[in-house]
Amino acid sequence: AIDPVQPDPTSPWGAWLAILISSMLWAVPHAGMVTPDWWKFAQVGGLGLVLGWLALREGIAATLLAHSLFNLGSVIFAQ
Repeated sequence: AIDPVQPDPTSPWGAWLAILISSMLWAVPHAGMVTPDWWKFAQVGGLGLVLGWLALREGIAATLLAHSLFNLGSVIFAQ
């Protein structure tokens, strides 16, 4: 079984700093998909923060499910 991501107990920023950085890096390539660019950056970066929190709390399986449901909803509502 895959264990949930555990924060580094020696660092107060540990996991949250990693989540923040990875969320923002994940949002960069998505920025050109919607006008204005900042909106897509905020949307995807915010989703990254939520999914990072979910990974800490519930593990990778719940995070993958949430991401899949978000993408499915995006496809359904975009039509």
